[in-house]
Amino acid sequence: MVDIRAVFLAVILLTAPASYAYSFCFEEAGAQYGINPQILRAIAKVESNNNPAAINMNTNGTYDFGLMQINSLWAATIGKERWNSLGDACSNAKTGAWILSMCMNKYGYTWKGIGCYNSQTPGKRDRYSKLVFDQLQRVKPLAQEAAYTPLKERVEELVRQKVEGWVDDAAQGGASEFTEAIPAAAKAAQEPPSLNDSTFQSALSGGFMPQNSLTSWPAENGLDTGEQAGLDSSPGVRP
Repeated sequence: MVDIRAVFLAVILLTAPASYAYSFCFEEAGAQYGINPQILRAIAKVESNNNPAAINMNTNGTYDFGLMQINSLWAATIGKERWNSLGDACSNAKTGAWILSMCMNKYGYTWKGIGCYNSQTPGKRDRYSKLVFDQLQRVKPLAQEAAYTPLKERVEELVRQKVEGWVDDAAQGGASEFTEAIPAAAKAAQEPPSLNDSTFQSALSGGFMPQNSLTSWPAENGLDTGEQAGLDSSPGVRP
């Protein structure tokens, strides 16, 4: 006999929005770097339209890759192993959160800090923060947000606050000391990436292009930012 419940669950999983499949990544990244997950979600929407395989080629020869559109100039800084993992939505989200945390460390938990994720040029920075502001007005916390311990008691209150409140509370739950480097999982540090897994295929050869990213192009994904918005499409401060 066919298990109706199993079939129903399968249909739900197949028809659910792709962003829900990795929504927990923002909670993990937010908890690790002390940034409100809602801000990370809004940036991912602005950067890639929540597409973990999005690519944006830049006029300066660099490109931005993945959910948080990590610029290829970061490859040398974050190392080959971390770079090779950017096809994974959670790894990409955590790397983006790390970049944003450096901006927050420099400018504080302000709109300047958020705009810095895209550019440190004042005009471009301000235009970018406005895009994130507009996106924050559209998003609502997912059910999983309640499981994000540092914000657990504040979720309902945050929903009622104005967008400025999301920024003010971005640091809630942050570590007492700023993390200068991206922490790598012990297992990841000990084992080389598997070449059988497309997520971890070699990337540094071929102009730093993650090979698993060649199946998508940002122009097809409705990107709001980058060259289409007249901004620096590369996130964060340059290494």
